Amino acid sequence: MSRNRRKNEPSLREFSIDREETSIVLVTLQYIGFAICAVAGNWIFVLLVENGWYTENFFTKIIAFAFTPLWIISLFITLFLVWIFGALIWSFLMRRYGGKGNEPDREAIFLGVIRNDGKTLAKKRMQLSTKDEFGIPNTTKWEKELRRYIRDVLPQKLDPEYHGFGVLWLSSQKNVQKLRDLIDTEYQALLSEDTKIDELNPLEYEQYCSRRLETMGWASSITRASGDQGADVLAHKDGHSLVLQCKKYSKPIGNKAVQEAIAAQKYYRTDMAAVVTNQSFTKSARELADMSGILLLHHTELDLFA
Repeated sequence: MSRNRRKNEPSLREFSIDREETSIVLVTLQYIGFAICAVAGNWIFVLLVENGWYTENFFTKIIAFAFTPLWIISLFITLFLVWIFGALIWSFLMRRYGGKGNEPDREAIFLGVIRNDGKTLAKKRMQLSTKDEFGIPNTTKWEKELRRYIRDVLPQKLDPEYHGFGVLWLSSQKNVQKLRDLIDTEYQALLSEDTKIDELNPLEYEQYCSRRLETMGWASSITRASGDQGADVLAHKDGHSLVLQCKKYSKPIGNKAVQEAIAAQKYYRTDMAAVVTNQSFTKSARELADMSGILLLHHTELDLFA
């Protein structure tokens, strides 16, 4: 049952930004190149046999043959045929997947989907990119998340008719860099904002989160430093209520913050509760939040409440 469901999911394994994963274009050209080389090799062998050059001084004659006009012409003809076949295959693929006539620009549509997710991807990059004790960036988790987005999420957001074009488009490293640049633009914008937040102390961080809610129309206030029952910010808007547990840390947020948010929501009887942080969350924190309905947010995601 699960196998059949998996087959019906609009997920293409060919969607990839990994250079080592050969694209359909390269595979096609490789097979054509092998076939032409095999034909050319047989042709040369037949010429050698017909001219009786396979007898004595074979290697000397091979070297001599390599500099004959016949061999040079044969080499150029072979290369020309490879180029012609490659051009034909590329032309076919572009007609099949690249759009034609008055059809919408498929690249613009493809990039539009990614651009709509650009801010979310930039937030993911900010949360998952870390530095070790020597200050060397570690982007392993971010690269894994980016590959998951391209392999699993992107195909579901694209119409099936654009899947072939997506595979073809991602086979070009130039286009992959274009995708990365798009995300980097959003990332740099968030980074400039986040640099200012790094200078805030925990109380100022709570005030920042409260002000963000106020700009979106919420009546927001900071709770008392002690006896707040796990609440840092209380907010109301249009009959809805919200409590925030704000955590400005230097490491991923664990279960304790989620438990405090659960307690705060019960105590203040709010409609929603969230843990807001400048960091990422541990697996156990995410699992507990999923079970209890607590939102886990990076502070750049506060616009969710707009």
